[in-house]
Amino acid sequence: MKKIESAFASMAIVLSLGLGVSAVGGCKGSVQAGVTTPPAPPPAPTPPPDKDGDGIADADDACPDQAGAKNDDPKLNGCPAPAPVAAVEEKKVQIVGNDVTIKEKIMFDVGKATIKPESNALLDEIASVIKTDGAMIDLIEVGGHADKQGDKKQNLKLTDERAKAVVAALISRGVDAKKLRAKGYGQYCPVDPGTTPEAYEHNRRVEFKILKMNGKPTGAALGCDEAVKEGVKPQPVL
Repeated sequence: MKKIESAFASMAIVLSLGLGVSAVGGCKGSVQAGVTTPPAPPPAPTPPPDKDGDGIADADDACPDQAGAKNDDPKLNGCPAPAPVAAVEEKKVQIVGNDVTIKEKIMFDVGKATIKPESNALLDEIASVIKTDGAMIDLIEVGGHADKQGDKKQNLKLTDERAKAVVAALISRGVDAKKLRAKGYGQYCPVDPGTTPEAYEHNRRVEFKILKMNGKPTGAALGCDEAVKEGVKPQPVL
């Protein structure tokens, strides 16, 4: 009888322990169930369309198909910068009034009427202008001028030969020979009265005077008073 009671007592103890463990486990379970999980973040907003990828939305992009920079001007916002305008090369030869002006000098060998090769491009352009822009020109005087160094008679002869050399060069480039005549004025018509090397350089030159256009004389001034006093007179314009 005592053995049976002892067995029941042992079972009661085991059941009591089991219930205690379950109670403890139940408490732990209830704590875990009370923890709240934070909600998932909302999805990132979809960026507005930007076809050219320049960071400016198509709705604000004046050039949506071409990447560009921001600009306060709505008409230029998002547009590429305009290409730089190429500088227009200044013409070396132009018809101005009664003159065919040249921006460079025709160069000759020292003391000779031989034209240096470096002036070939300039002569090409002079011939082209006379044949195109100067198509209505009937007569041009090619005048040669020297500085005041050296012998007067020799300078007069040299300028005449140089003027004739330029006329020949233009004719070889297709200019009508009837439109050209040569005249040397020696050292008598300086454009700079000084005696410096710079002044001498300015005075050594070839000029192109338009004497007749559309069948009528232009009244272009030729030569100078000093040349006339020395007997160097311009030829008449018929």
